[in-house]
Amino acid sequence: MSKTEAEAAIRPLHLSTARSSAAEQLRQLIESGHFAPGDRLPSERKLAELLGVSRTMVREAISTLEAIGLIEVRHGSGSYVTAEVPQHSVSAMWSAWYIAHRQDLIHLLQVREALESKAAALAAQRSRPMLVMRLRKILERMRSAGEHGQIDEVSALDSEFHSAIVKASENPILIQLLLSLNAVLDNDRLVVFSLPDRLQRSLHDHECIIRAIEERDPLAAQAALHEHFESVLKDVESPRRQTQAGSAHHQDREGPRPQSKSTVPEPVPTTGGREPCQS
Repeated sequence: MSKTEAEAAIRPLHLSTARSSAAEQLRQLIESGHFAPGDRLPSERKLAELLGVSRTMVREAISTLEAIGLIEVRHGSGSYVTAEVPQHSVSAMWSAWYIAHRQDLIHLLQVREALESKAAALAAQRSRPMLVMRLRKILERMRSAGEHGQIDEVSALDSEFHSAIVKASENPILIQLLLSLNAVLDNDRLVVFSLPDRLQRSLHDHECIIRAIEERDPLAAQAALHEHFESVLKDVESPRRQTQAGSAHHQDREGPRPQSKSTVPEPVPTTGGREPCQS
C-alpha cells in the first residue's frame, strides 16, 4: 500500500480517548497491512496532524507500540514497523489490553504502594504468630501453583496474601480502600504474572515482607512493600519484558486474559534468583 493511501486511512480522534486510541488505531493499521513490515511511519508532526492530537500523545502511542513489539524506533531516523511483524508476539487482545490499561495500572500500583506500605507497617506492629504462619502457607501454595503452571491460582493467592496483610493492619479505612483496589486489580494481576520471571521476584519479595512482619519491624515491612511495588512497576513499564510477555501469553492462549499456563519453565526457587532480604 502506498504511503499516501496509508496516511489517508488515519482518522482524527476524539480527545476524551485520544491517548489510548492513537496507539490502538496505529496498531490496527499495522496489523491490517496499511503499514507493512519495514515501512517508516509518518513523522510525529504528521501523525499529530492526521490524528488531531498533540505530539506528546503521539510519542506516548509510539512508546506503547514499541513496547508491544510492533515498531522499532531508530533515533534520528524515525519509527519503523518491525521488519517481520511476529504475529505470535502481538496477540491482538493482549495488545489491546496493554494499550488501554497500562497507564491506569501504573497509577493504581502507585496508589496501592503508598497505602499498603503503611498497612504493612501497622501489621508488623501488631504481628501475631498466626498471621506469619498464614502468610507462609500462602507463599508455599503460590510457589507450588507456579511450579505447576497455575497462574490463575498464583494470582488468587497473591490477592489473598496482600489482603491478609491489609486486614492485619486493623485500620478499617485502609482495609476498605485497599480491598477495593485489590478487587479492581484482579484482571491486571494475571497480566503481571505472565511477565517473564515476575513470579520468582514476587516470591522473593513476599518472603522479605513476611520476615519483616515476623520480626515486628514496621520500617522494614514498609521498605519491603515499597521494594516489591517498585519491582512490579519496573516490570510493567519495561518495553523488553512487555514484548516477551505478549509472546508468552499468545503461545499459551488466544484471549483477553493471560492463560493459566506458566511462563516459568522450571521449579521456582525460594528467592527467585535474587539476593536474600537484608536483616
